[in-house]
This record gives sequence, structure tokens and C-alpha cells, in this order.
Amino acid sequence: MIGLRSLRNRLAVVFGLIVFGAIGTIYLTVTPRLEERLQDQKLQRLQSDASRYVEGSVGWAARYTPRAEQPLAEDRVEAAAIDYRLIPQSPVPSPRVAPLGLPVGMAAAVDDTLTAIAYLRTHAKNLGIDPDRVGVAGSSAGAVTSDHVAYTLDDHGIAPPHLRFAGSLWGGIFAAAPTRGADPATQVGKGEPALFAVHGDADPVVPVAMDDALVARARAEGVEVEYHRIEGGGHGYTGARFFTEAVAGSRTPFDRFLAFARRELR
Repeated sequence: MIGLRSLRNRLAVVFGLIVFGAIGTIYLTVTPRLEERLQDQKLQRLQSDASRYVEGSVGWAARYTPRAEQPLAEDRVEAAAIDYRLIPQSPVPSPRVAPLGLPVGMAAAVDDTLTAIAYLRTHAKNLGIDPDRVGVAGSSAGAVTSDHVAYTLDDHGIAPPHLRFAGSLWGGIFAAAPTRGADPATQVGKGEPALFAVHGDADPVVPVAMDDALVARARAEGVEVEYHRIEGGGHGYTGARFFTEAVAGSRTPFDRFLAFARRELR
């Protein structure tokens, strides 16, 4: 489901569905059933909905790649991937995410993810998805986006989407907590989405301490957590051995993520 096509800068959202993270031109990577439903919609709606928040031209395209989405689709869990705007596109985030105080690239990713989730929720009935069963997940930059969408918005006066879980694959929270000097992870609070995290303890890009702090805070607040801290693991799917490391019998972090998503979306 996540970044299985080198989705280094992608995020996923799951609605009775899983959405990966984007918008600049808006791209959705979806399972076949959902693609058929999207094709039946007037796609101009996506453009008009998105342009309320995103400056510049917006286009639309749908593609499908089976490896991650298919196992979920078999359980009637739909998957969609959103390509958020990247720094080379000179994104201009909308004012709604300004309170987070994030750098432009991070803010644009959060902004675009909120737009995509809003679109899917607005058209949930026609798309045949349940707007009350949604999760987000991502890797690297996508994980950071996922973590901010799931755990920081309400701390900064931004209405968060209703989510069942967040998947943080070598991610963490960068937005400063409203309380001066507090760890950013303190923005995770009681009753917030369940957390699935994977992080290599030798990650040279995003320090494992970031997911450590996120997980510790979630547990302290009574948030459901599953964490796989990969000994000697580096950054990315290969580095963190996401598809190969045995973490529960013969099951890999990828297997565990699929099981976690299924459970949380029931």
C-alpha cells in the first residue's frame, strides 16, 4: 500500500480505504473498483474542490499498481495514493496550515492531504467508501505528513479529519508543540488515531528517536500502538527491511501493517 513504487514522497489515506499522500497536479493511485467509481464522477469537481485550497493549475490522473493495494482490496479495503506538491514545484500552502509553522514543503504536503481527504469524504457515497473508516500512512516524508495530519492539527486550532489510524514508516513530528520547549511528540493525545510505526535504529536520514518519542507519547496517552524498531535498519523500504525482516514469526513489517490496517478499519 505505501510507497511500493518508490513512494518516497508519498502518503497514503485509507477509507474502508487507504490513501497515500498529493496535489499540484492531483494524482490518485487507486484500486480498480475505486478507479471505476472515480471515472464515473465529473472529474472537474476534483479540480474545483482542490483549487479552493491549492494555488495554480490542478489536473487529475488515475493509475493502479497492485502490490500493496491488492491484499487490502481483497478484504474490501480500498486504497488511493495522492502525490503532494514537492519543493521544485514552488508550492504555496493555503493559510489554513500556517499555524503549524512548518517549512513550505512540509506545509504543502499537509495542505494537499487535507484537500484529498476532504474530496474523498465529500464523494464517499458515490465512490462506495465509508467516510467513518479512514486511515493515513506514509514513508519518510509521507510518514511525516501522515503524523502531522493525524496528531498535530487540533493542537494548532486546525480541524483534523476523522481517522482510525496513522502509519509512520520512518517518520516523526517536526511541528513545534504549542507549549514552548515541549517535545513535538506531546501533541499526541488521548483518543487520537491508533499508531503503526516502523523505524530502523541506524536510520541516517530521520533519527529513530523521532518515532521512539511518538510511540512513547502515544502509549502514555493510551493510544493503541504497534511499533517495529529494526535493529541495524537504515532508511527506506530496503534499509528498514520492510518487506523482508521477520518481526512476528515469519511475518514482516509489511504483513503486520496490512493486518493492522484491516483491524483498525473494521
